[in-house]
Amino acid sequence: MVLAERNSENVRNGRRSRGPSPNGQTESSSEEDGVPAEKIRVGRDYQVIVPEFVPVSERRLDQCPDRALLVWSPTTDIPDQKLDEYIILAKEKYGYNGEQALGMLFWHKHNLERLY
Repeated sequence: MVLAERNSENVRNGRRSRGPSPNGQTESSSEEDGVPAEKIRVGRDYQVIVPEFVPVSERRLDQCPDRALLVWSPTTDIPDQKLDEYIILAKEKYGYNGEQALGMLFWHKHNLERLY
């Protein structure tokens, strides 16, 4: 029993830990609000509120407040090298970040000529 207690810091869920936590936290810094992150939280405060199911045929766009806006969809029409060149140009010339540059390319239907 003494041996198990001594090695308990390297054991997670009955298995020996092989590296850092997948979420980037270490055990020493995993406490949030004074409660260890590995503790199972029970009670009303930790339950999800499940929205009522609406069949697909009855769904309306104006009833979906959580709709997301698609800002980028990859294409095979543009080689990666051309895409990288465009992103660099958009950053230097227009001050865009990478996500904004890809969003503009998507908005213009992947037409690089319209963007230069």
